[in-house]
Amino acid sequence: MGTCGLVLFLLIIPGLHGVALGLDPVLRGVNDAGGEFIPLPLPEGHPLAFSSSRTLEYVAGKGLKLVRLPFAWEQMQPVPGRPLDAQAVASLRAYLEEADRRGLQVIPDLHNYARFTRVGSDGRLQTLVVGDPRFPAAFLADFWRRMAEAFRDAPAIFAWGLMNEPHDIVTRRWEEASQDAVTAIRATGDRRWILVPGSNWSAAHIWVMCHGHQAWIRDPLGRVAYEAHCYLNAAPSFGRSYEQELERDPNLEERPRRRLQVFADWCESNGVPGFIGEFGSPADPGWLALLDRLLGEMDRHRLPGTAWALGEKWPADYALSLHPDPVSGEDRPSMKVLLRHPGGRTLRVWEDFLRGYRLYSMRAVHQSRPLRGIWRDLRREWGPRLRELLRPGAGPPGGSAAPAR
Repeated sequence: MGTCGLVLFLLIIPGLHGVALGLDPVLRGVNDAGGEFIPLPLPEGHPLAFSSSRTLEYVAGKGLKLVRLPFAWEQMQPVPGRPLDAQAVASLRAYLEEADRRGLQVIPDLHNYARFTRVGSDGRLQTLVVGDPRFPAAFLADFWRRMAEAFRDAPAIFAWGLMNEPHDIVTRRWEEASQDAVTAIRATGDRRWILVPGSNWSAAHIWVMCHGHQAWIRDPLGRVAYEAHCYLNAAPSFGRSYEQELERDPNLEERPRRRLQVFADWCESNGVPGFIGEFGSPADPGWLALLDRLLGEMDRHRLPGTAWALGEKWPADYALSLHPDPVSGEDRPSMKVLLRHPGGRTLRVWEDFLRGYRLYSMRAVHQSRPLRGIWRDLRREWGPRLRELLRPGAGPPGGSAAPAR
């Protein structure tokens, strides 16, 4: 290969990398809620109940490939630091085997918000936060070590969902706790993907504000993805209608792009995979249109994700339910939107080629951030001194001007 050929090959490497990424299928699916719905304090012998095989049959029949499966820490491990509950382990294993028979992959999701609720010595419920003096982060690492060992040979596990929506926890404390949990999983020999959520409810649009510009997990296998959640409402639980939200925010239609962009750019700059663990919408046509835009943005950034939420325990009027209508069996409107964006391979060669250059440029900018910080500090420290030296008639630093003659 001549010099020109070598230069040309080097110039097109970013584009070829983008095309290769486009060949990697993007997984989309749903949350199957219900396993996390438990009474507290937990009655002895209370079973861990997931959805029936009908729900898995429905998911597989829609061509989706991925299920995020919430469960409660208190159910799986009633006493922190002690063995897992045998009945809960058996229930989760039975669900995984059923999913495997239907060609589905599962993300067991510890749905505890970085908390554990137990009965204190005074008989009252205590909610303890991971990393607090009364509940050290070692409990979380111990839990995941035991999970990796108990399910070493279990089928259908796509990834471990480390924790759902940590909140009201010092960000640095959560970053350290999540690293310890990843390390504990890897110490067992487990090689599965691990989804690491962000603090502050894992909200995509404030990801950089919470975690800064740098990824924090060190995984020897490089099989960690960061999990964000992206809901489009401002009021809790879509408490305002689309029209009311539009009155408050005239730029509402730009919200899907703006909210997702923060997290997507962070992942692309760090060269790490991202995952949207929860997103959803009520049946209102305005919100559904925004959900369609959000999924379009996820397509553009090639972000996998699971919509919120299927589940046989939801009341019929739950706004974000994806479960088919209990009377007619018809798909929910939000499910119809999701099925328009099922993931898979992009096969958009030219777009993927150009995206490769964008990823390389963002990575270069990110890598130069420390150097730019040093340059900024030098300018801040030496700029005033240099200006003083270059000022006409200025004397040497620390000296006095020559006396006038």
